[in-house]
Amino acid sequence: MRRLKRHVLQRWEGAIPLRVLIIRDMLILGTLLNVLTTIASLIVLGSGASAWIGFAVFLLPLPYNLFIFLCVWRVAGQVGGIWGNLSSILAAVWLACAAIL
Repeated sequence: MRRLKRHVLQRWEGAIPLRVLIIRDMLILGTLLNVLTTIASLIVLGSGASAWIGFAVFLLPLPYNLFIFLCVWRVAGQVGGIWGNLSSILAAVWLACAAIL
């Protein structure tokens, strides 16, 4: 539990560099999580389960997606400049795509 708390706080407080947040946490881990839960929700729906269960599985990564989006947004605001602005735009586009995926 302490490790999870430290993990969350490091990202929220900006202790993790912006490029690591974007590349590793958002683009790699976040996208992988979204793809896996999309596949899982299709398997659940294909097995004849209720559409609500499939939808619930599909929405499982939403808290992580929102958290990483907000962390990137906060750190990008601290960084500022063109890199900060582009990071914020990338995070918003990624969140929209993740919601559709």
